[in-house]
Parts: sequence; structure tokens; C-alpha cells
Amino acid sequence: MAVLLVTDDTFLNHDTGPGHPESVDRIRSVYKALNDEDFGRLIRRTPIDATEAQMAAPHSSDLVTSILEAAPTDGYRHIDPDTVMSPGTDEAIRRGAGSLVLAVDSVISGEAESAFCAVRPPGHHAERDRPMGFCFVNNVAVAAMHARQAHGLKKNRRG
Repeated sequence: MAVLLVTDDTFLNHDTGPGHPESVDRIRSVYKALNDEDFGRLIRRTPIDATEAQMAAPHSSDLVTSILEAAPTDGYRHIDPDTVMSPGTDEAIRRGAGSLVLAVDSVISGEAESAFCAVRPPGHHAERDRPMGFCFVNNVAVAAMHARQAHGLKKNRRG
């Protein structure tokens, strides 16, 4: 079974500041584990940047534009009490969502049977019109919309 790993050192540049629970150390631990010989057979790919249109598909376009424009050139910017940006955050947001887009394309094309995307900032709590819970865009929703729009997949209704 071919398993795709999509990740990039760009995710190390998203800095949430001292003491924040969503810290760079979390992905460093993942990288360390993935360097074990047990994971030597993974297909490793560098992510693409998601386009603003891809990121806006499950969100309002105003959200995506405002988030990407909010990235500071130095220091930190709090979007809410839990969700923090640094100068590397905007690129990490694009690459995080792009990782899942690449994973969808790779599985659909048959390059891999499944995929794991080691990304940050995380992207599963963001809502249609607002970031939250350390997340700026919902990467999973971006991937699902990409699968529907680019590949014609439909929602599977079981039962």
C-alpha cells in the first residue's frame, strides 16, 4: 500500500509564541517519529500553495483575504485569544491547505492509496466566516471542496 506523506519545513515558521499549546515542538515531534526506519517507505512530497480561491471555497472570500493580509511582518498578532499569527503564518496557511489539495490529487490519480499531511497551523476548527481554535482556514473542508470541484466527487450517502 502506497502512503503519501505531505509536509514541509515551512510549518516550522508559524510561531505562536512562548507557552502556547500549539507550538512548533508538536510538529518537530512528528518529524522525528516520521524519520524512523518504519516510515522509510512513505512517498514524501513537498506541498503546493493552495490558491485563495481553493481556500475560499468552503469559507467566505473575505475571511481568506483578511487572514492572509493580517499576517504581521514582525512579532505576533492575535486573531482571537487562542489563534496567533507570526511573520511565517501566511505561508504556512497556504501550504497547509495546499498539502491537503495535493493529497486529494495524489489519491485520486492513484499515485497513493492514502495520505498523511503533517501541517500547521492546524486547520479543522475554522468556521466559514471566522478562524478559531488555533485554525485560520479549515484545511479538511478545503480538501473536500477541491475533491468535489476539481474531481467531480460527490458526497457518499450511506445507509
